[in-house]
Amino acid sequence: MTLQKLTEEIRLNRKAANLALDLIQKENLSRLTGALYAEIQHSEQTFFASVRRESIRTGVDERLLYLCVYLLLAVKAHEKYAARGICDRVYFDTMSDIAVWAENCRQWDGAWGISESEWLTRHVKQGIFKLGRLQFEPVAFEDTDQRFDGRVVKKGDPVINVHIQQNTPLDYAGCQASYKAAREFFGADSVFVCESWLLELELKTLLPETSNIIRFQNDFYVYKINKKSKQFTERVFGFNLSSFEAYPQQSSLQKKALVLLKSGKKLGEGHGILL
Repeated sequence: MTLQKLTEEIRLNRKAANLALDLIQKENLSRLTGALYAEIQHSEQTFFASVRRESIRTGVDERLLYLCVYLLLAVKAHEKYAARGICDRVYFDTMSDIAVWAENCRQWDGAWGISESEWLTRHVKQGIFKLGRLQFEPVAFEDTDQRFDGRVVKKGDPVINVHIQQNTPLDYAGCQASYKAAREFFGADSVFVCESWLLELELKTLLPETSNIIRFQNDFYVYKINKKSKQFTERVFGFNLSSFEAYPQQSSLQKKALVLLKSGKKLGEGHGILL
């Protein structure tokens, strides 16, 4: 796997790719790959500290440096994917999150890079996989025991955390295909969990039953709502909005949700289980 091929396959913005590839060559950042890959496997804090030191040493913006580092580690991780027999399509789809978060950094900070430095550690450590529309992460269930439909999911049980990559339509049929692929990948008896604004139950008052969001939500047993989470407003309206007047009202969901927010209601995220 080469850096050039990786940036092309994950559809990293060409300007961002050129900035990263030029910096990698200029500062010979490839020399760090082995050490950083070992550090990220054993101690993420040590890894973060090493990137910070390199940023200070070179004078390179830490956000751009993280983009370079994650590209290098993604190339290194390809060896592990191949050794596990994981196809390149799953590898590229999984690593496409690098391009997503680079775009987020540009939108939030006005610069190319990675500002959410912790999230992508999972991808290069083979801790998360994108299988079709959805991303899946094996974890231990962290909440209290949940009982429903004659089943019990206990705290500490192995479950598969479902993540919904942004900037792609939430196609319901695509989600069903992803669950099928995940059961083939992780095991037929997999239990899926999800923490997302898509599981905020107030959405049922804002959207029709036929919407893909409500159909996605209805697949889950929603056992908890976290009203303190900012995920709903961040995903629906955007980041760094100081007042209701700054909230966009382009979609019907934005308009209806804003009415609820102005009335004093909180919109957060739901926690759900899908057997």
